[in-house]
Amino acid sequence: MDAVPTRPAPNGSSPAAVRYASQVTAVGPMVPDFAEQRILVFFGGNAPAELHDFCVLHSATVATGGLRVGDEIVIDDTVLSVLALGEVAEENLLNLGHLNLKANGETRAPLPGDVCVEDGPLPVPRPGSRFWIREAAGRR
Repeated sequence: MDAVPTRPAPNGSSPAAVRYASQVTAVGPMVPDFAEQRILVFFGGNAPAELHDFCVLHSATVATGGLRVGDEIVIDDTVLSVLALGEVAEENLLNLGHLNLKANGETRAPLPGDVCVEDGPLPVPRPGSRFWIREAAGRR
């Protein structure tokens, strides 16, 4: 996998820190339907076979940290701001590669594993797509 792009920080400070980066290895046939409903379910390669149909499977290359409200999740060229986190969302990501991404605009996560971003369409990843989580500019 190529290096994860960084975005220059304002005023010449250091670039936004990337805490988690991964590459998509497989995309289940139901993922486009889920994305249309503004949900993407990511799982590491250890996901049970019964989940593969609706999951984006991936392999992490950087896992030095997880998620915080205000961070950005980047899926290829799409940048999504994290608005809310369920209480187990970070643990699920770091331990299982599980990310339950909902583009619902909520500032309180409906479920313990949810990661909510702004309301809007989600991209449909493909094998080889990259995604990463970076600290929002100006927060360092």
